Amino acid sequence: MPPLLSGSSVSGAVRPFDEACRLAEAAERGAGDVIWSRNTEAADCAIILEPDVPLARCQQLVPMTMVAMSEALAMLCPPKVAVEFRWPGDIMINGAKGGDVRLAAAACASEAVPTWIVIAMRLQLVHGDKDFEPGERLDITCLAEEGAGGRSRSEVIGSACSHWMARLNRWQEDGFRALHDQWLYRAVGRDEVMTMSYAGEDVAGRVMGLDDEAGLILRNDDQSLRILSFAPFIMHLNDAGELA
Repeated sequence: MPPLLSGSSVSGAVRPFDEACRLAEAAERGAGDVIWSRNTEAADCAIILEPDVPLARCQQLVPMTMVAMSEALAMLCPPKVAVEFRWPGDIMINGAKGGDVRLAAAACASEAVPTWIVIAMRLQLVHGDKDFEPGERLDITCLAEEGAGGRSRSEVIGSACSHWMARLNRWQEDGFRALHDQWLYRAVGRDEVMTMSYAGEDVAGRVMGLDDEAGLILRNDDQSLRILSFAPFIMHLNDAGELA
């Protein structure tokens, strides 16, 4: 792990995202702790933070993390591998989903400062189904299928966390607008109309960028703008201690 981050592992049967949220809520782990999975099929980890800014601003960490993961992939994958971002948190590799970023937070209002947040990063290393044939599905992929099969789980997690830490420092110093353009440059739907499901309806438009709360700004056919809030994608622990 890079400086200021401290890692601990969980078995491959446990999701680091769930475990990090449980530990943060119980105050058994705190800022800078990284929970990572020993599962060798994916590079899967979750970082606990104790922010000093409102939850609405913490949402900026999702696109920030996506940019950091693209920088890690640039070092891990062969040249000319295309990395794109599909809002709200999908990492697309050569047009197929190869990983994702997710956010969870202690229950609070958007204008309040949460006691903890957890940002999760995952990149698929190999397909879990041993009978899966390369190219069999066009919607999902893995690093092995994209020419980076020699990368180990620990190598990918270490690289992702290092780039994440560097991006966090820049976000704190330069603010959100500095990384926004880098996110938009790789956004699916920037150059053509995209269609997605949101709040139970199909929404179409061209991606124009993100607002200051990581909401997606779309331009409709009539040239009007619509903002899709990121808030519904934030996960919280329910009364049973499970993410919902």
